[in-house]
Amino acid sequence: MYSHLDCLHELEYINNTRIVRDICDAAISLYSKYGDAGVSVTMIIDEADVAKGTFYKYFKDIYALNNYIFFNDVYFAAYHLSPVELLTELLPKVFTDKIEFYRAISHLEDYNGFANFLYTFFYDYYTTVLTTTIDGKEIPQEKKLSVRSYAITSTETFLAVLWDEPAYEGLTMKEVGLIISYQLPKNLMESFDSFKGFNVVGNLGK
Repeated sequence: MYSHLDCLHELEYINNTRIVRDICDAAISLYSKYGDAGVSVTMIIDEADVAKGTFYKYFKDIYALNNYIFFNDVYFAAYHLSPVELLTELLPKVFTDKIEFYRAISHLEDYNGFANFLYTFFYDYYTTVLTTTIDGKEIPQEKKLSVRSYAITSTETFLAVLWDEPAYEGLTMKEVGLIISYQLPKNLMESFDSFKGFNVVGNLGK
């Protein structure tokens, strides 16, 4: 089965050319205007003024495009940040700057959709942090606990804010990121802190 980690790896090799940026800008504009209903590849290529073959040269479907936009927003910065910086600075800025786009794609129900991709990103990030230190030594097995639950909590909480769920009404994205960071165990946060600044770009899922 095609996995979301496979998708992460594939997106890493897409060159962020002018054509790719035009396609991404078109998608952001259309989703921001129409929400999750009715945006199609045809609409995107018309808006970007590119051929259908050009679209599929870079993206296997509309979900890959949506996920790439998030990937391009966070990937090269995220793996140089501590979890607190990721949760309270980078992600709040990314989601706030493109709030209508991310709100729209978060509602798309598909296995390859953004909700599952966001979970995969968190899972890979937390796993990478927990298994890598600055001196290259692997973190002890006893600290590699409940990575999946942290990824689920992070994903579900940010999605809840994008979906305007009442429980988070009135909270900023930064405040939501703080809530998530407070739920991470202290011993794991210490491991996270030791990871900060380690260069792991290109090592996703390895």
